[in-house]
Amino acid sequence: MSIRNNTWRTKASNDPKYRKDYQGLRQQKHKTRAVNYLGGCCQRCGVSYECLNVYDFHHVDPSQKEAKIATMMGRNSWEKIKKELDKCMLVCANCHREIHAEERWNESST
Repeated sequence: MSIRNNTWRTKASNDPKYRKDYQGLRQQKHKTRAVNYLGGCCQRCGVSYECLNVYDFHHVDPSQKEAKIATMMGRNSWEKIKKELDKCMLVCANCHREIHAEERWNESST
Protein backbone atom coordinates (compact mmCIF):
# COMPACT_ATOMS: atom_id res chain seq x y z
CA MET A 1 0.00 0.00 0.00
CA SER A 2 1.47 3.35 -0.96
CA ILE A 3 1.69 6.36 1.32
CA ARG A 4 -0.55 8.26 -1.06
CA ASN A 5 -3.44 5.85 -0.42
CA ASN A 6 -3.10 6.29 3.35
CA THR A 7 -3.10 10.11 3.44
CA TRP A 8 -6.83 10.21 4.23
CA ARG A 9 -6.08 8.63 7.61
CA THR A 10 -3.84 11.50 8.65
CA LYS A 11 -6.38 14.28 8.05
CA ALA A 12 -7.97 15.59 11.24
CA SER A 13 -11.38 15.64 9.58
CA ASN A 14 -11.21 11.86 9.12
CA ASP A 15 -10.59 11.21 12.81
CA PRO A 16 -13.83 9.78 14.30
CA LYS A 17 -13.52 11.88 17.48
CA TYR A 18 -12.98 15.06 15.47
CA ARG A 19 -16.02 14.28 13.28
CA LYS A 20 -18.19 13.53 16.31
CA ASP A 21 -17.13 16.77 18.03
CA TYR A 22 -17.65 18.80 14.86
CA GLN A 23 -21.06 17.26 14.24
CA GLY A 24 -22.05 18.00 17.85
CA LEU A 25 -21.08 21.66 17.49
CA ARG A 26 -22.92 21.89 14.20
CA GLN A 27 -26.03 20.33 15.76
CA GLN A 28 -25.99 22.84 18.62
CA LYS A 29 -25.59 25.75 16.20
CA HIS A 30 -28.47 24.53 14.06
CA LYS A 31 -30.67 23.80 17.09
CA THR A 32 -30.13 27.36 18.37
CA ARG A 33 -31.01 28.79 14.96
CA ALA A 34 -34.03 26.50 14.63
CA VAL A 35 -35.43 27.43 18.04
CA ASN A 36 -35.01 31.13 17.27
CA TYR A 37 -36.46 30.66 13.78
CA LEU A 38 -39.64 29.17 15.26
CA GLY A 39 -40.07 31.89 17.87
CA GLY A 40 -37.99 30.78 20.85
CA CYS A 41 -40.87 29.53 23.01
CA CYS A 42 -43.28 26.62 23.11
CA GLN A 43 -46.05 27.31 20.61
CA ARG A 44 -48.50 25.33 22.71
CA CYS A 45 -48.03 26.56 26.30
CA GLY A 46 -46.08 29.76 25.54
CA VAL A 47 -43.28 29.08 28.01
CA SER A 48 -39.73 30.05 27.02
CA TYR A 49 -36.88 27.92 28.35
CA GLU A 50 -33.19 28.74 28.55
CA CYS A 51 -32.19 25.12 28.00
CA LEU A 52 -32.51 24.25 24.31
CA ASN A 53 -32.74 20.54 25.06
CA VAL A 54 -36.29 21.13 26.31
CA TYR A 55 -37.55 21.89 22.80
CA ASP A 56 -38.88 19.43 20.24
CA PHE A 57 -39.97 20.02 16.66
CA HIS A 58 -43.45 18.59 16.05
CA HIS A 59 -44.49 17.94 12.47
CA VAL A 60 -48.02 19.33 12.19
CA ASP A 61 -48.84 17.01 9.27
CA PRO A 62 -46.80 13.79 9.60
CA SER A 63 -47.53 12.85 5.98
CA GLN A 64 -45.47 15.87 4.86
CA LYS A 65 -42.46 14.83 6.97
CA GLU A 66 -39.36 14.16 4.89
CA ALA A 67 -36.94 13.59 7.78
CA LYS A 68 -36.53 13.98 11.51
CA ILE A 69 -35.25 17.45 12.35
CA ALA A 70 -32.80 16.03 14.92
CA THR A 71 -31.27 13.79 12.27
CA MET A 72 -30.95 16.68 9.85
CA MET A 73 -29.17 18.97 12.34
CA GLY A 74 -25.69 17.50 11.97
CA ARG A 75 -25.86 16.56 8.30
CA ASN A 76 -27.81 19.11 6.29
CA SER A 77 -27.51 22.72 5.27
CA TRP A 78 -29.49 25.37 7.12
CA GLU A 79 -31.65 25.93 4.02
CA LYS A 80 -32.73 22.26 3.96
CA ILE A 81 -33.41 22.32 7.70
CA LYS A 82 -35.45 25.51 7.36
CA LYS A 83 -37.61 23.90 4.68
CA GLU A 84 -38.43 21.07 7.07
CA LEU A 85 -38.94 23.45 10.01
CA ASP A 86 -41.66 25.23 8.05
CA LYS A 87 -43.72 22.05 8.47
CA CYS A 88 -43.22 22.03 12.25
CA MET A 89 -44.21 23.76 15.42
CA LEU A 90 -41.79 24.33 18.30
CA VAL A 91 -43.02 22.69 21.49
CA CYS A 92 -41.52 21.87 24.86
CA ALA A 93 -40.96 18.18 25.56
CA ASN A 94 -43.91 18.03 27.94
CA CYS A 95 -46.36 19.51 25.43
CA HIS A 96 -44.96 17.25 22.71
CA ARG A 97 -45.73 14.18 24.81
CA GLU A 98 -49.23 15.52 25.46
CA ILE A 99 -49.82 16.10 21.72
CA HIS A 100 -48.90 12.52 20.89
CA ALA A 101 -50.93 11.15 23.82
CA GLU A 102 -53.97 13.09 22.54
CA GLU A 103 -53.38 11.75 19.01
CA ARG A 104 -53.24 8.17 20.33
CA TRP A 105 -56.36 8.76 22.43
CA ASN A 106 -58.26 10.16 19.44
CA GLU A 107 -57.21 7.23 17.24
CA SER A 108 -58.28 4.65 19.81
CA SER A 109 -61.67 6.25 20.47
CA THR A 110 -62.72 6.28 16.82
